[in-house]
Formats: sequence, structure tokens, C-alpha cells
Amino acid sequence: QDSIHLGDLNFVAWGVWSQHGPETEGQREEDQYELIMVMRRSFRRHFFTFFILSMAVLSGATSLFCPLSIDMLAGRLSINVTVLLSMVAFSVQRPSAIEAVPYNTIHDIFVQVCTLLTATLSLCNLATQLTCFEMTEGCDECVREDLPELCALGSCGSKVLDCYFFYT
Repeated sequence: QDSIHLGDLNFVAWGVWSQHGPETEGQREEDQYELIMVMRRSFRRHFFTFFILSMAVLSGATSLFCPLSIDMLAGRLSINVTVLLSMVAFSVQRPSAIEAVPYNTIHDIFVQVCTLLTATLSLCNLATQLTCFEMTEGCDECVREDLPELCALGSCGSKVLDCYFFYT
């Protein structure tokens, strides 16, 4: 297509907005004119980045399926910390077309939401460990039996509490 491009931005439309200056004591101040240009970025170019971020959050969610054991929390949180560090790297490096933009773009908001989801998964793993794992002497893989509605095997193959976190 023949259109005007500025980097990966396409020129879509333009318009003029005018404001007549106020009249004071019979004299009129200068009129003001603004040129409004609408530019659009192709989403296809950045689709891969959004896909990678979504897959990173999904891989962080796999930590909910680690079995309960004495080193459960370390294993679960190591997955989430790795994903969280990747999210921070994505949030620091913005695409070149928007790196000078002073406000949050859809890209920035998506990275922030993905980072928040990954941090929330860490808290969910901590909640499962505190709720369902029983630390007693001589028991390496003890699941609390006084909370069967939360700590029994759920429909997702992990504990009911983990399934709840995964589905929500």
C-alpha cells in the first residue's frame, strides 16, 4: 500500500483544530491552530512479544503443579523468580518506536500485568505451602489432612488450592 510511514508507524488521518483568540477592548488576539496527526502501529510486528510474555506467565503457572515436599517452596519459587526476572528485562527494554514516549502504552501495561501475575503466583505458592504442607518430625511429604477441601488432590492434578489459583 502507498501510505506515509514514520518508522513502523503508519499515517492514518489528519485534522486541524482552530481556536479563535478572545476579544479584549475591541482588539482580537491571534487565532491558534493545531495540526492533529493520527498514526497507527501494526500489531503484527509486536504480536510475538505479547505471545512470549503470555507463555512466560503460563510457564510460571506450572510452578503450581510442583509436588508438596520439604523443598517445595524453593522449587516453586525458583520457577517464579526466573520468570519474574525475565519480565523485568522486558519492562526495562521498550521497543524503539515507543522508548521516548512519556506515558504508558498498551505494551507497557501488558508487561506490567504479566509481571503482577507472576508476582501473584509466588504469593499463591506461599499460600499453598503455608496452608497444605505440614512440617513435622520424620515426615518429608506430609499433607495436612484437617483441610481436605483445600489440600486434597484437585481436578487439575495438583492440590485443590493450587487448582483454584490456576483457574482464577
